Amino acid sequence: MYIRVLLVFLLSVSFSLWAEPKKQIDLPMLTSLTYYAEDYPPSVFYEGEVLRGISVRMLRAIWQELGVKAQPIEIVPWARGYKEIISKPKTVLFAMSKTAQRADKFKWVGPIYSVDYILIAKKAKYSNPSGYQSYIVIQLR
Repeated sequence: MYIRVLLVFLLSVSFSLWAEPKKQIDLPMLTSLTYYAEDYPPSVFYEGEVLRGISVRMLRAIWQELGVKAQPIEIVPWARGYKEIISKPKTVLFAMSKTAQRADKFKWVGPIYSVDYILIAKKAKYSNPSGYQSYIVIQLR
């Protein structure tokens, strides 16, 4: 059976281990996974040549706490990362919003953080929120 793992992070594995005294723990599964992320500040971004961000820091801290060598993280467009976790075993995509359509498709760990998305417009021009259905709303990927 293929193991498809979606990590918003490895928190479920690490919570039980953090209570133990610090020691090297052999978790070969973590080193056999392919990790994908998109360039999405402040979660994941490059600062010069260095990969940084909230999600990256958290993942690396978990690896360090568990005694697991840091693994490569491939930065790809989000749509490609999503396609990889759907079609290939032992793949990880972080971070991703948990929606009703995705909830049963993956093993979820987290949350890392929460985000509120809002619609912003000039008050004088768009004063009636019920009228927004007639406008096209775009989303950045």
